[in-house]
Amino acid sequence: MSMSGLVAAFVGALIICLRLPLVFAPATTLRWLGRTFKTEGRTRACGAVATLVAIPAIWCGVYETSELANVMFILGTFFGAVTVLALIVFPTFYMSLVEWFIPDDLSGGLFGWRILGLAGVAIGVWILTIGLRAL
Repeated sequence: MSMSGLVAAFVGALIICLRLPLVFAPATTLRWLGRTFKTEGRTRACGAVATLVAIPAIWCGVYETSELANVMFILGTFFGAVTVLALIVFPTFYMSLVEWFIPDDLSGGLFGWRILGLAGVAIGVWILTIGLRAL
């Protein structure tokens, strides 16, 4: 069994689970996102959890020799560095980004957010498929 395939399948499934609510209930998802990143403590806690996702990707890239393992190592290192810097070290920067991107009026159809969620789900399915093929 390929560890990099397992990690890629997990990351793909995680992306699907995180983006699917944006397709079906964008207003509720955006409200939850705005509340989650309202304080520095919550932002740092989310950063700690997000960093935990990067660790298996880095680990499988170190111990395996395949193209997928190399890609997972590079993406895991990048994701880990971004989450540590943006969410843990400088949480106010990320909080201001979330505040800037989330609209004040969530009563509309939010069609663009649904399309972004659908694109995220498609990317998640693609990554999941790559991971399952590598198993």
